[in-house]
This record gives sequence, C-alpha cells and structure tokens, in this order.
Amino acid sequence: MGSEISSIDNFSFRIIKKVGLAINRFKMLSENDRIIVAVSGGKDSLTLLKALHIRKMWVPMKYDIVAVNVQSDMHCSGCIHRDTLTRLFEEMKIEYHFEEIEILKKLREKGEKLNCFFCSWNRRKALFLATKKYNCNKIAMGHHMDDVVHTILMNLIIHGRREGMDPKVSFFGGEFELIRPLFFIRESETKKFAEINNLPHHFCKCPEASRNIRVEMRRLTEEMNRINSKAYLNIFSSLYGNPGRHNPR
Repeated sequence: MGSEISSIDNFSFRIIKKVGLAINRFKMLSENDRIIVAVSGGKDSLTLLKALHIRKMWVPMKYDIVAVNVQSDMHCSGCIHRDTLTRLFEEMKIEYHFEEIEILKKLREKGEKLNCFFCSWNRRKALFLATKKYNCNKIAMGHHMDDVVHTILMNLIIHGRREGMDPKVSFFGGEFELIRPLFFIRESETKKFAEINNLPHHFCKCPEASRNIRVEMRRLTEEMNRINSKAYLNIFSSLYGNPGRHNPR
C-alpha cells in the first residue's frame, strides 16, 4: 500500500487532492459508506474509480468501493469488454459487478427510435436497483466540471432556468445519494490522468453522441473560452463558487 502511494506522480496527486476537495466541501462521504462507482469504461469513470481507490489508502475515513458496469444489448458506452474491466478491478482488489439491461429490445417492442433519455434512464435505473442489491448507500458518477458547465448553459438557453448539476443529490427520502466527486475536475484532466495511469478506456461512441444538445453546448463554451480564457470557470463559479476558494458561494 505504501509503495503504491509513493509511486503516484505529481499530476495524479493533484487530481486526487481536487477530488478530496469536492468530497469535503460538499460532504459527499461519511464513515462506513458503501459506494457504487458507475464504471462505463471511459476515461472519466476510470479516473473516478482510481482516484477514490488511491485516496482511500491515506484518509482516516473508512468506506467501501463497489464498481458496477451496466452493459446493454447495444454497442455504445457500455461495450467495453468485461475481461478488460475484470482485470482492472481485480488488480485494484475492488468488489465489482456487471449489470445487464435491454435497450434495443424494449425500444423495438414500443416501436420507438433510440433516444438519449430512454437509454440514460434505464442505465440509471439499473444503478439505483444495484444500491439495494449490493447494500450500498452512495452512487458516484463520473460527471466533471465540463459536464456541469454544459448543463448550466443548456438550462439557461433551452429551459430558461438558472440550474446546474448538483454535486450531491438525495433520492427516495435519503435511501441513497448520488455524488459527483469529479466536480472540480476538467475533462482534459481526466484524459491526462487516464493516460498517465495507463487506464484502459474504450472508444465506442453512442449513435446519438454527435447529434445531442450537449455537443452544441460544448461548441458554445469553447467559443466563449476564446473570448475569455476564464469563461468555463466563471460560468461554473456563478452557481458553485470558485474551486480554489475555501468557501463556496
């Protein structure tokens, strides 16, 4: 354990510290939590898994990690090979489970076309059911700061609401909580973290990935950042405070 901690490079250490900052600022974890980490196999979810795993080695708080990969009957964000993830989970000595769901079959039965809402709703439902199945009280998702900023803009422009993507959300009267420990991490940072730590991540793309509204929000924020290099941070800070400050707004 000690050798694993001492071998952490400076960049990875900074990312793990930023994960800890979000966890502490928004009180995401408590003693003896059992946390499902939703692992798609992409750079974001694997960065989250690795960061929580390493952080667990030095913090005094005890918590358990349960990696859950939801696989469907379509080739998209759930198509990473089980063997690849199994090797990673076992190397990290983490409890893990694979949950299978049907997306295409249900859509065909309903006579409907593939859409983001139906797919994400079914994937999230599988994670929610897994909390009871594996006696967990938290679900950690790999949403990062870019996702938060895109959500803020989407709600403003499309829905006329000043809302974002909360770092912690309670469900069913406190039965479990959904947390987002990568809240202060940029997507570019998860990419670099995955590369430095040799984390396997797939390149399968959702059929709707190039057409959904979040793609437009990404383009919009990139344009804003050309006007002001602090645009991302300013949009984020308008709701959640500057990550570099001790207290959020």
